[in-house]
Amino acid sequence: MRSYAVHLLFHFLAAVCGAAFGVAGVLWWFERDDHNALYLAVGALVMGVIVLLIQALYIAAEPPERRPAPPRAQPHPLSQPRVEPVARRNPTRPDLEPVLPPAEPEQVDQETKTTALDALEEHTRQR
Repeated sequence: MRSYAVHLLFHFLAAVCGAAFGVAGVLWWFERDDHNALYLAVGALVMGVIVLLIQALYIAAEPPERRPAPPRAQPHPLSQPRVEPVARRNPTRPDLEPVLPPAEPEQVDQETKTTALDALEEHTRQR
């Protein structure tokens, strides 16, 4: 669809012609003698058919040629940041004392193991 606003305009005109035809037809049908209502109904019907024909011709028409788009400017090449070499630093700080490695885990003496096992056995028996 080339233009939705024009499409809606054609629908609106067709609806107006249909409403005019309906009102004039009802007046002619119930009055029976009113020739003006008959002419108005026929005129509204003819106008509705003309609107629908114009809409069909509008839809079937070739769309207008599009102008070629202006050439796009070439994007600037990505610039690379200037990186200056940094002097390598000493990884240790002279104001800190070296840290001793962690000590080996202490050995648990036999008496502590026996006491812990006795307490566990007693706890399980109570349950």
